Amino acid sequence: MIIPHSKPTLTDIDAARVARVVRGGQVAQGPEVERFENEQPLAGYRISACVHVTTETANLARTLKAGAPKPLSNASADLGCLRKA
Repeated sequence: MIIPHSKPTLTDIDAARVARVVRGGQVAQGPEVERFENEQPLAGYRISACVHVTTETANLARTLKAGAPKPLSNASADLGCLRKA
C-alpha cells in the first residue's frame, strides 16, 4: 500500500530567498541565520522525532532548536531489531 503525501511547494519568493542565501555564500551563518535565531519562527511549537542520527539529522535538530525556544525531543531507534531471525 502506498501512503499518499502532499506535493512539496516552493513559491517564487521562497526560491528567491534560498538563491539569495546560497549565492551569498553564508549558508551556515550570516544575516538570514541571525534573523532566524532572533525571530524564532517556530516558537510555540514542540517538535519531536525518531530518526537515525547522522550528521545531517543532527544539524537539522540544531536548526530546529534555534528556531524554537521549547525543548527538541530527538530519539534514535535501531530498526534492525525488527528483523525476523
